[in-house]
Formats: sequence, C-alpha cells, structure tokens
Amino acid sequence: MNYLWGKRIHGALEASLQQDEDFQKATRISNSEQDNLDTIGLSSEQTKAVNRAISASNAAGAEYGRVAYRQGFSDSLKLLSELRHLS
Repeated sequence: MNYLWGKRIHGALEASLQQDEDFQKATRISNSEQDNLDTIGLSSEQTKAVNRAISASNAAGAEYGRVAYRQGFSDSLKLLSELRHLS
C-alpha cells in the first residue's frame, strides 16, 4: 500500500495541483504576500521570526495534508475491499 500511496502522491497529485485553479490561485496569493513582506522594512531578526512562523505553519499544513491524503487512500482501499465482499 505504501508503494501505491507514494506513486499517487508524487505523480498524480502533482499533476492535479498543476491543473487545479483554486490551488493555483492560493499559490499566486501566497507568492504575492511573500513579496509584500520584502517591502515593509522588517529588521533581519523580524524577518527570521516571520519566516520561522510561516515555515512552521506550512509544515503543519503539509503534515495534515499528508495524513488526510493517506487516510482517504486507505479508506478507498477498505471500501473497495468491502464492496468486493458484498458481490
């Protein structure tokens, strides 16, 4: 199952993200906001603190997405197995 999950998340997911308008919009907004941070005159220490906070939030979001994706994948396999037993 780990092999299949890995193939889907590193192949099909990437292709889906490239085609998903909501994801692309969120990415553009994120990039724009990052650019805005460069223009507000934060000190080096403030910039580092903001970057650490953003990085921690991104890491938490990525882990949530990883766990949710894996759970959905696992649930799909379980459902297929249960449906097979009903036939």
